[in-house]
Amino acid sequence: MSNADGTDRRQLVPTELGLPNGLTVDWDRNELCWGDAGTQRIECIKKDGTGRRVVYPQAAYPFDLAVHGDTIYWSDWETKSIPNVHRDGGTLNEPLKLAPGGNGRVYGMVAITSCPRGTNACAVNNGGCKYLCLPRPNAQRTCVCPDDITEAECNTIKFR
Repeated sequence: MSNADGTDRRQLVPTELGLPNGLTVDWDRNELCWGDAGTQRIECIKKDGTGRRVVYPQAAYPFDLAVHGDTIYWSDWETKSIPNVHRDGGTLNEPLKLAPGGNGRVYGMVAITSCPRGTNACAVNNGGCKYLCLPRPNAQRTCVCPDDITEAECNTIKFR
């Protein structure tokens, strides 16, 4: 976990990982959830790094995942389906079937209900940044620029 500009980086899950693949946010619980094809598990952890838990311990080859309501869905490259389970764990629900065609490997999944509301220092006038504004905590921001731009030009405040 880190700020958008890469500062204050900290590792949330340093152990017991095999081949972690998908990563999604459960906004209702403020948790990060992932699938791991090496350990064959679906897991979640609070965004402060506490409360790591196994949601489902027998996922064959999870690749990507998404949360919608109380359900975690993942694409499984071995079963070639989209298994799903209640976010508190338990037994699997009926898996979603894939559309005909393709190789059965779903690479990306997205479940959209609504976007979380929020504001940050980049929300208005790109934070005054000429190119790219990266929000930081406490209403701060970092401006970044392409490699071929001088630092002086990059830090020039832009007004509209």
